Amino acid sequence: MKFVSLLGAGLIAASVWAGAAGAAQFPGPYDSTIWDLAKAKPAGSHVGMVGAVGEESAAFRVFKFRPDGSRYKAFGGRGFAAPFEKGMNPAQGEGVAIGRDGSIVAVGYRLPEQDQALANYRAALIAKLRPSGSLQRRFGHGGVVKTKLRSRGGEIYRDVDIDGKGRIVVVGSVNEALWHDRAALVRMYSSRGELVRGFGKGGTVRVARDGHSGRSDFDEVEVLPSGKILVSGFLSGRPVVVRLTAAGKLDHGFGRRGIVASKANPDLPCNLTCRSRTALDVNANGRITLVSAPWNRNLVIERFAPSGARIKSFGRRGVATVSPARLVPAARSVPGYRRIASVALGGAAVTKSGAITIAGTVAIEAKGSDDRRSSVLIALNRRGDLARSFGKRGALIDTKHLSTAATSILAQGERGVLVGGAIHKVDPETGPDLVTLRRFRR
Repeated sequence: MKFVSLLGAGLIAASVWAGAAGAAQFPGPYDSTIWDLAKAKPAGSHVGMVGAVGEESAAFRVFKFRPDGSRYKAFGGRGFAAPFEKGMNPAQGEGVAIGRDGSIVAVGYRLPEQDQALANYRAALIAKLRPSGSLQRRFGHGGVVKTKLRSRGGEIYRDVDIDGKGRIVVVGSVNEALWHDRAALVRMYSSRGELVRGFGKGGTVRVARDGHSGRSDFDEVEVLPSGKILVSGFLSGRPVVVRLTAAGKLDHGFGRRGIVASKANPDLPCNLTCRSRTALDVNANGRITLVSAPWNRNLVIERFAPSGARIKSFGRRGVATVSPARLVPAARSVPGYRRIASVALGGAAVTKSGAITIAGTVAIEAKGSDDRRSSVLIALNRRGDLARSFGKRGALIDTKHLSTAATSILAQGERGVLVGGAIHKVDPETGPDLVTLRRFRR
């Protein structure tokens, strides 16, 4: 079993969270973190992607690690792969997947060489790597695919999956003009990096906003064993799950004409850099779990049958909610604790039995000291109730560091999770930011 991370040098260290079975941490650029973790099919190898949040230090690198956290020093020739290092500054990594043959596909976006501060001018990126970390030169142009920079607007790829035929499915958004005029998109590429013209319209499915305010952006994708494609994200600010046929058409046998809308409140309008997101998981029996945190307030967890019907035995008529108030017992040990101001979703992992673990970051206001951002893990049982035997009444918050993040998570059997994130140093003189991979037992 192997796992890969985007950015950093492998270093085994003691866990920074009580309850973690172990941790690997390595230096990263300013404000960097692990945005995605993926698992190979069926071998079980793991890949993790690290990208930087701050544009001036954005990064797109891939690292490969053994189960004990030590890295493959020969991977990519330098211990890491940086497919967009030359001639593109900056490039941001977002999502990652592993093919059945061990190949790695990573996606993200870049800013133009000029006017890098203009947040809307973006181009989407795909890189395909061999298991050794070198580019697969027959893919796209020398191993990469880049969408064209637009004179207005831009594109972002948020996540990626690979179907049974080796075709690559990416999701994200396109800005038609400036700021909020976004449409969510799904694209399919062949194993050689060419658009599959029989998918959607010329290889692209675009779902535009319906005239209401709010963002439209897909941020999670999973190709089902049937070949159908399940995606989650936002349409006009509302969290949704969408199912497409293998040909890229809305599957009218799912929900309401292929779309299931969340009962969560719509999200705030925001630009391309908005990090509010959804988390999507499908377990072995086809049940779908959607997690969202609109406005970065309450976490809303919903469970659906394969048909898109809400499973009403979960939570309250299919919906469970975790408010900041329910995380207070885990946060009270923070020095000077006053209140939890917000909860940002990092990801969610669901076991075969239906138990859920959510990773995220809480903003905590404290008396007489700087406010802090702390990693949080939240455990729920299969009925949608907090698992009170985990942490403090179902939650575990890092109270040791002033600024940490948990931005991705991957289930490891029924009792374990692998969590990607970062420890951000408030004072650069104390050392570089640390990107972290931590293993926890539920």
